[in-house]
Amino acid sequence: MTSPKCRCDEPDFGGGRPVNEPSAKVSRVCPVCDWTTSVWHVDDGSAEAELHRHVQNAHDGSYEKESV
Repeated sequence: MTSPKCRCDEPDFGGGRPVNEPSAKVSRVCPVCDWTTSVWHVDDGSAEAELHRHVQNAHDGSYEKESV
């Protein structure tokens, strides 16, 4: 499954979104290390998927901070 690509820079979109499509500007923060995902223009789950990939790769899939 591929994530939708931002199309704001494409000439037919005039540097903006279509009038009937809401702008979301969604990002998520890792609860373990405070890393932040990219900012997505549509709330379609892409930010959650990016956060999940980060947690899988950086924290071995654990969303919990290590106890000190």
